[in-house]
Amino acid sequence: MAVSIPKSASSVRQLENISIFDFSLDETEMNLMTGLTHPDGRINDQNPAVYKEF
Repeated sequence: MAVSIPKSASSVRQLENISIFDFSLDETEMNLMTGLTHPDGRINDQNPAVYKEF
């Protein structure tokens, strides 16, 4: 898993970076996202014991 850390010298851009939670999802959007969940948390039958990302 990779986490991006936004950086900017511009004060305007810094405000944009911290404004990532200024939205909300309705029930339909939440249900769409929930539908993406797989029971074992894996996609394409990837076995972590043998699957290599890179």
